[in-house]
Amino acid sequence: MSVSTGKNGKVYAVEPIPLFAEIWERNMSKLKDKNYHLSNCALGTDAKDKVKMSIPIVNGIVRHGLTKVVDESDSSAATAMSFEVPMKNGDALINELDIKKLDFIKCDVEGFEQYVIPSLKQTIVRDLPVLQIELSGTDNRQNVVDFLVNLSYRSYILKEEILVNLEIKDIFNVNQDFYFLPESKLEELNYLTKK
Repeated sequence: MSVSTGKNGKVYAVEPIPLFAEIWERNMSKLKDKNYHLSNCALGTDAKDKVKMSIPIVNGIVRHGLTKVVDESDSSAATAMSFEVPMKNGDALINELDIKKLDFIKCDVEGFEQYVIPSLKQTIVRDLPVLQIELSGTDNRQNVVDFLVNLSYRSYILKEEILVNLEIKDIFNVNQDFYFLPESKLEELNYLTKK
């Protein structure tokens, strides 16, 4: 994304786990353009200052790709590591970083999308970005789709490098990333899509 954005744009990343943030910074430092910024926090609508995140162990394997926010009272899942990390409201972070325009949001937060995406409501309404979101879990998926449809977004999936409109009734028949485009920008973005 940094390469595609070029020197005139900027990539903003959010990574709450300190170890993963260090790896990200080390990898990004190899790039020619320094057009990126990392915020070491979690995002959500919750008023909490901090949240607990855990890396689960599934069938004896540490699954770092499934790191997620956990309920303090849930001690049933085996974890490799747990972290207490700062949490910020998405719009508050955008304001803090003084981001004037956001064109694209990619979100993959293991079922917490239903909290992260609404925390960016002011930014989404202001900038009408394209969103790429992984949506696991029935309630999570329904809540995010309902939220974005209410903001006049349409849902798409990627097929053969083209975004194809996905009817809302079909959202549970798909197991891949969803793309959401604002209805008001569909003509401008029509090169990305087909009906």
